[in-house]
Amino acid sequence: MIAVRNLLLACGHSLAVLANAQLGVVQAEYFWDSDPGSGSATAMTASDGAFGSSIESIMAQTSTLPAVGVHTFNVRVKDEDGAWGAVFSAVVDIYPASAPSQSINVQAAEYFWDTDPGAGNGTAMVAFDGNFSDAIEVIALSTSALPVVGTHTLGMRVQDVQGDWGPVFNVVMEIWSDVTAFPDISVQQAEYFFDNDPGQGAATAMLAVDGAFNSVIESIKGATIPPVEEGVHVLRMRAQDAQGDWGPVFSVVVNMDTTIVDNVEVPTITQATAFSVFPNPASSGRSITVDLGGQEQDIVLTLVNSEGRLVHEKRIAAGTRIDVPLTGLAAGIYALRVQCTGRVDQRKLIVR
Repeated sequence: MIAVRNLLLACGHSLAVLANAQLGVVQAEYFWDSDPGSGSATAMTASDGAFGSSIESIMAQTSTLPAVGVHTFNVRVKDEDGAWGAVFSAVVDIYPASAPSQSINVQAAEYFWDTDPGAGNGTAMVAFDGNFSDAIEVIALSTSALPVVGTHTLGMRVQDVQGDWGPVFNVVMEIWSDVTAFPDISVQQAEYFFDNDPGQGAATAMLAVDGAFNSVIESIKGATIPPVEEGVHVLRMRAQDAQGDWGPVFSVVVNMDTTIVDNVEVPTITQATAFSVFPNPASSGRSITVDLGGQEQDIVLTLVNSEGRLVHEKRIAAGTRIDVPLTGLAAGIYALRVQCTGRVDQRKLIVR
């Protein structure tokens, strides 16, 4: 059975729907009000130019609409087995072509503490950009006085250009004494271990890239790797703050190769390689294209699965794009790495 969801009525007499099916969608159609029968309605087109996926963005374009008033817009799709799905319907109100679009934006905002003084009677707030003129505004609260020390409720609301106030948004806040000393927040230590946790503070120490642990955010690197058997392992890391509290463990799956007996040359990374990947997400059994934006270069492309295993590698000389088949790949998240003459970049590829 085919289900259709997420109907959107757009300007310019165009209508878009999203069809979701277990099999590939091969056809879609729509009709207004009365059903002419499966296959007899007005054909819709795939947004990407071709039907073939189980999830399709489809578009209905028409130069004419029904008469002004309330109508029912209906859509259905057909799968690869030739079976038409159920009809998805939405009620649409057709306005005259001369109907002006309503301007929707924020023109005022206010706040209050604890007790609501009534719409329009709160303390005015200001727009970050200096002007209330958008549907979504970033607003600032500026005050020289706060409620007494303790727990309070801060209430906020905004007003649109029609003069209507929206609902109140509340957040509970705790007011502290102005003599409260804020604790020093910084990383003072980091460590890593493989697979089994030896306990906080008992793992292998990591180093700060800048030579000192003294910032809230630190770039850290490993030191000597302890003896680890060849194969897939879980590398785990954690950091300790200035109060001596250890944070949660961050884990990543790695593939350890113990057959390498010499130093491995690591290419110097001068800058990220500008490239685009499409489609992403991609379908298993099909292919993706990596485009360097017209820059002709030698390309080395590797694809690694979530277990850290290399599942695909491809090299081309003096190319601007490369096609990568996804034949035999299981659904999941992969690391796509592109190296071009000393430049390297990595993206996440989703295969479904």
